[in-house]
Amino acid sequence: MKQEVNYDDYQELRHHKGSKNYEVVEIVPEDERVRHPNEAYPHPPVVLFDTITKKMFIRTTTAYLVDIFGNIISNEKINTKVLKDGTNWLWDSYYNWIINGDTTIHNYISPLSEKEEKDPEKWFKKFEELYAKAIDIYIDMGLGAYYFKIDKVWYRMGYNRIANNEFNKKYPEKFTNVRILELKDLSPDYFVPPKERDTSLIKAIRYESAYFEKVNKGFFSYNFSAGWWYLDVYMPGGDTLKIKRYSTFEDPELQLYKIPAEHDGLDDILFIIQQPEEIFSNMFGGMYVIRPRNYKESPMYKQKEEEKAKKRSYKVSYYTFESKEEAEKMFGRPLPDKEE
Repeated sequence: MKQEVNYDDYQELRHHKGSKNYEVVEIVPEDERVRHPNEAYPHPPVVLFDTITKKMFIRTTTAYLVDIFGNIISNEKINTKVLKDGTNWLWDSYYNWIINGDTTIHNYISPLSEKEEKDPEKWFKKFEELYAKAIDIYIDMGLGAYYFKIDKVWYRMGYNRIANNEFNKKYPEKFTNVRILELKDLSPDYFVPPKERDTSLIKAIRYESAYFEKVNKGFFSYNFSAGWWYLDVYMPGGDTLKIKRYSTFEDPELQLYKIPAEHDGLDDILFIIQQPEEIFSNMFGGMYVIRPRNYKESPMYKQKEEEKAKKRSYKVSYYTFESKEEAEKMFGRPLPDKEE
């Protein structure tokens, strides 16, 4: 006998009380739209993950660094591209917020004068020299500028007419130290029939139309609907979280992410992004994490806390620093990994 569904049990993420074993926690507020870090709106949202620091980079009007448990580590008013090595890139400057938390703006080093950059012979000679030395090379196709990372410092060479398409094929951009991973959206394809969808993580139980419009524009006519989606989210601990979401009839527009296990991700921590829509006041945005209520008892969490405690207790003589890097900045010289 089919069990009757009580749709009153379904809650929006922004008000969700969680389940017996899992909590729902807001990361990005409900009125914000998560964007693609390297593309202008209206590209779909993208979550980047730093495989070295084990933090996610989420961009809205603010940028967030979030740990593998869904805790916000830092947020800044940053609007940059993110290169594969983790550099926060602007066309005329850069900083290393993702790499080491530093928001100091650095100007690129210009190896040639403005006049020399227009000289093809001098330009190419310097280009070859930097291209051979650089561990990371980024090409801004829009400006035709070239960026070279040598000994943790970025150099910039402006456009020269010899750098045509054939030139760029011969001298492509390259990154030796790729540390940024684009997380995969795990949500099912709602444009295939329900029986053909992967429902192992989330399943649409019902769609209830609250708005309907028939559009007729000559040869171009269609029906449009928006309303409430009722969905079950299945967590590894055995709990089913019942969520509802106001969206268009085609797709609930929920993006689901898990950090891969090979990068310290935990299977029972799920990140959900939903996009707001101005024309529908009930269609909220934001980003949320579904995680175990006792996640602080997990071995992984305890390990991360121990690592942070060690970083916070780097000592030199009678000074105590947050990290070795902070101590090196003050003393202006390299220091040993071991505390003195």
